[in-house]
Amino acid sequence: MKNKTKIKKKRPITSIFVFISFIYVVPTGILVHFGEHGLEQFQHMLSATHWTSSLIFLVSATIHIILNWKAMKRYMFKEIENLSGFKKEFITVFGLVTLSIILIVVPFLLNMKNS
Repeated sequence: MKNKTKIKKKRPITSIFVFISFIYVVPTGILVHFGEHGLEQFQHMLSATHWTSSLIFLVSATIHIILNWKAMKRYMFKEIENLSGFKKEFITVFGLVTLSIILIVVPFLLNMKNS
């Protein structure tokens, strides 16, 4: 019982770490990518902020998944196994994220190859 209470106390803290670090990751990543390269000190600060917040995000997201694994399994997998074993929502989100990455990365790679 004591162990469950500790986990319940860790979940909100971990979720807040994920949320706050994500708030830093997105704008700093955009600014580093599209920012002016004339202000080197500012770019270095942005880059350091982005990498640090990314590391915090990665660690806290991993802990969040571990602490919420039972719920994650319920979200992703069907109780009655079928051919795929995955829920429709999981397959849909996985497909949309994969498609988005392909649509963004492939033109970028093709542009790099032609340069």
